[in-house]
Amino acid sequence: MTNVERLEVPHATRAESCSGRELARWIGEARDLVKRSQRRLAAIMAADVVGYSRLMEIDEVGTLAAMKARHRRVLRPLVAAYRGRVFKLTGDCMFVEFASAVEAIVCALDIQAQMADANGGQADHRVIRLRIGINVGDVMVEGRDLYGDGVNIAARLETLAEPGSVCISAAVQDQIARRLPLTFEDLGEKVLKNIARPVRVYRVAAKLADDPLSAEPPRAWALA
Repeated sequence: MTNVERLEVPHATRAESCSGRELARWIGEARDLVKRSQRRLAAIMAADVVGYSRLMEIDEVGTLAAMKARHRRVLRPLVAAYRGRVFKLTGDCMFVEFASAVEAIVCALDIQAQMADANGGQADHRVIRLRIGINVGDVMVEGRDLYGDGVNIAARLETLAEPGSVCISAAVQDQIARRLPLTFEDLGEKVLKNIARPVRVYRVAAKLADDPLSAEPPRAWALA
């Protein structure tokens, strides 16, 4: 967590409880910290391979080849199609930045649908499933990488997702609830590791709102 995220207005919750001098001093400190870092608001998607270590233990060469193929044929093309940017990639985890929560969630659902298609007919030890978490928040920019609670919360949400599913924060749900015909399962407030405040979490349901299960791919939905 960066210093600017730890700054608190003196005397807690109400602005009128701070004297003009105290508030001016706090603003000066905050201004200096902001100047030392580049920040922006972003939608962050964290995707992780389920059981990656087990897959590698069973067939290391085959798993690496399969992962490269999925990145080439599914993940990277879809991220590009929804104007995302991969800013961190490890063997089993990918972090993507989007300018829009709508683009992030539709990309995530499209990825899960196409990953499921790609798993069809595969032996159990060849099946690659993802957990995905999405958050909208303030992030700190260092080169091509992003840091801060905006990223950390997305990573924690991913761990709460079932294989093949997507979990989102309340901040994301607020932005997309009236824009996309989705239904959400409210999982309640969760205490996330190294996150100061509980975060309300939603699981994106497979059923579209006011409609039976749809065979139409997510990309058929308008992004406007």
